Amino acid sequence: MDEVLGMLSFLQLVVYFPLIAVKFPATTSILYNQIISLVTFALIDTDSYFPVIFDLPESEPMSDSFDNFDYSTRIFLLNMGTLFLLGNVILLQFPVYYCARCNNKTCLGKKIQNYYGPSQFWGTPIDFVNSCYVELSFACIMNFYTLEWEGGSSVYGMYINNIYMFVSFLIVVGYPIWLYFFLSKHYYEFQFPYFANKYENAYGKIELYDNPSAIWHPILYLLRRLALAAICTCLLSYSTF
Repeated sequence: MDEVLGMLSFLQLVVYFPLIAVKFPATTSILYNQIISLVTFALIDTDSYFPVIFDLPESEPMSDSFDNFDYSTRIFLLNMGTLFLLGNVILLQFPVYYCARCNNKTCLGKKIQNYYGPSQFWGTPIDFVNSCYVELSFACIMNFYTLEWEGGSSVYGMYINNIYMFVSFLIVVGYPIWLYFFLSKHYYEFQFPYFANKYENAYGKIELYDNPSAIWHPILYLLRRLALAAICTCLLSYSTF
């Protein structure tokens, strides 16, 4: 599984290159269009029912190249798609865990607590943020270009969209900062199993025999993706080179 995630992480950087203001051959776009849904985890066609459920307005894509890469809108929920659903499933596991913890005297409560405890604190949330960090970055930046609060016949959909967008933006900006200070403080705890069970997804394969500066590896992993999203969206108005 680590090898598969590593391959997808590499493709996440490569597949977005045609969105940069650089001319690519048409054959490159055809190839990338075949793997974009896999890399962006677009497994469910949420574009068909998200606008109806959340009463979302229409929005123009950033450019034709963005439209060709399934970024046919600037609205955060639509661009996140399946990842929005998956993120909410992870969030819902927290109240399930705490309800089971309050009823841990029952057999079912103990089973649920033991099942969710190791992964929910904090392996699964960290793995989710790492895996979809580039999608979060793109979706947040694109939505900032057309920040509005009115939907179709009601405003609740855009309020939900913008709240999720602002929270995700705080995660995009704050997570690398938190990660640096957290890994700097706990570097010499990487060897302990109790620590690795909770936080190994945050620092990966860093070992104690590495130099402490190795904590920059997972941080640069995130910053490269944030820089790619910023370059692709913020430099669209400049001429190609």
